[in-house]
Amino acid sequence: HICIKEEMNCPYPSTYTEQFVVYRKAPSPEKSGRQQKDVQLLIQAHPNHPPIPIFWEPTDQIGSAVMYIGHWTIAQIEDLKDRAEKYLGYYRCAKLYFDFHHFDERWEKVIRLCHDKSHEQIKELDFRGIET
Repeated sequence: HICIKEEMNCPYPSTYTEQFVVYRKAPSPEKSGRQQKDVQLLIQAHPNHPPIPIFWEPTDQIGSAVMYIGHWTIAQIEDLKDRAEKYLGYYRCAKLYFDFHHFDERWEKVIRLCHDKSHEQIKELDFRGIET
């Protein structure tokens, strides 16, 4: 899964027919090798990568609530390591383009059940009976 912070990547698509563009934040100089390897692995795996559940974390949220916005497939990855690109005040190392695949109602129900609960309360929940 991927959790996208609004202040780092905005906006998310207003319809499922739009492509979702996510800018990967460039790492600090001491971590750049590891993150660049992650981007290269994504590029190699993306043609066969299964749909990825994506969550959206609004900037103006109270607590740690996130929204499930569906499962998306990687359409394209643009490696930005050879040119500095700044987006929303941060340098970026990659630009990922996603196409909508499907929305899983069960994911939405699980998030709704967990909203406003502590980690201990969430651990005690039984999710086996969740149906679409």
